[in-house]
Amino acid sequence: MNKILISILTLCLAALLLFPAAADLQASSKSKKVEEPAEIRHEVALFAVEELDMEQAGKLAEALSKMPGVLAAKPALEEKRLSVEFAAPECDPERILATLETAGATASLIDVKVLEGKPGEKSACDGCPSKSKCGKGGDSS
Repeated sequence: MNKILISILTLCLAALLLFPAAADLQASSKSKKVEEPAEIRHEVALFAVEELDMEQAGKLAEALSKMPGVLAAKPALEEKRLSVEFAAPECDPERILATLETAGATASLIDVKVLEGKPGEKSACDGCPSKSKCGKGGDSS
């Protein structure tokens, strides 16, 4: 039994002496930090869009639907406003604005709000009768 134990210890010591790089690789892989993905935020951007009508709203919705991170677009035709719900940092208001302009709109960014919850989830404010007045969770259109 002692001879077997001594043989195993000898083999382990020999392996460490012959392959010191393996021990270094194992130690360095443990010390490397795995980069965490950026935290995804649920945001809504409000844009003023000149001459916004049903036809243009359809074109803009089609262009925005092709953008990664865009979750929804809601036009308010009377106010000439467009609210765009998106997941940041995958998407941002500057990219949305560039897409709107490429699609033929003359638009400007009015406001950006961070919403509670995860992107794609319904907000706790969705069912609130005061949603449009408080400005906390949804757009004011």
